[in-house]
Amino acid sequence: MPGQNWSLNESGAFFSNDKLSKDLIAKAQPMTRFRQFTTKRADFGKNEGQRLNFDKLLDVETAGGQLSEGQPIPKTGFKIRQGTCTAYPYGNSIPWTEEFATYSEFDVTDPIQSRLINDAAKVLDAAAEAAFRQTKIVYTPLSDKDPGDDACWSYTGVPVTQTGSNERRAMTPDDFVAITDSMKSGVFGAATSGTATPVPPYDEKGNYVSIASVSALRELRSPQTASAAGATPSNSGLDFRTDLHYGNPEVLFSGEEFTAEGTRYVSENHILGRIKNNAGAPTFGGECYIFGKDPVMEIVATPMEVRRNVPGDYGRDRGLAWYYVGGFSPYWTFDATNEPENRIVRVAG
Repeated sequence: MPGQNWSLNESGAFFSNDKLSKDLIAKAQPMTRFRQFTTKRADFGKNEGQRLNFDKLLDVETAGGQLSEGQPIPKTGFKIRQGTCTAYPYGNSIPWTEEFATYSEFDVTDPIQSRLINDAAKVLDAAAEAAFRQTKIVYTPLSDKDPGDDACWSYTGVPVTQTGSNERRAMTPDDFVAITDSMKSGVFGAATSGTATPVPPYDEKGNYVSIASVSALRELRSPQTASAAGATPSNSGLDFRTDLHYGNPEVLFSGEEFTAEGTRYVSENHILGRIKNNAGAPTFGGECYIFGKDPVMEIVATPMEVRRNVPGDYGRDRGLAWYYVGGFSPYWTFDATNEPENRIVRVAG
């Protein structure tokens, strides 16, 4: 075709270049929820070693009681357990060359720094969740068992597994209520009835807190009438309260959605998922944690910071990194004999 046209560079397309948008489109970030519920220890910092040891006091071994005239006051004692929280370095970096910064149409520092800050938030939140996961009390809903049944509880940190045709199932509103009641009584199935220690609520109004997966909150909002194997989970008629969102939003936790039956529910979409079936496939809605006061501590030797590297190759090699030195540990790890105290229930399968 004679003349000029846009289909060939030499015929006209060289007269223009593709335009690059000045907006940088960033990948959506997951919700980070766990670290906000850790207790930052003020008695640990830089130049104080790698570990913080902390003593835990159990109750007296023999309870006191009424005395008769002339009867000596009995003597007893109590056991002391010791826990340890260990600090480790965490970090990540992004290097770049001087040519990258020179030729780029953007200031490269801001997008690199924002990627690192997002990475740090996710990594440290996962480290906090790993401390929550150390709880030994695990609840797994079972298809042939009613909510709260003794068979649903594990005391080893490993979810119970059904055999034969029996299967795990999704959580129901009644399962959540059963766990909250267990927190209040301190009885997590029959195996703990003799060592019951009620879990203190997380806040001053007597509420516990749950960090729950999206699938868990969906099951909580979607009442079920029966399980596949004939158990009887049903609509508990939970009273969902969201008034704080409008009347006093400043006291809400990050990600808090509602309060139901004395538990404040916080949604999470990064780490928690679905309950696995017997074959190990994530199938049923319900992974979450429910906990009371002082679930996990955090020690910090070096707060998270973004550092600029010392330029190499006469200033041509550059980079930014985030760096943090600290650690996370649960205050209590349940043991019916040696440490009959629990603050966290994990729902998993």
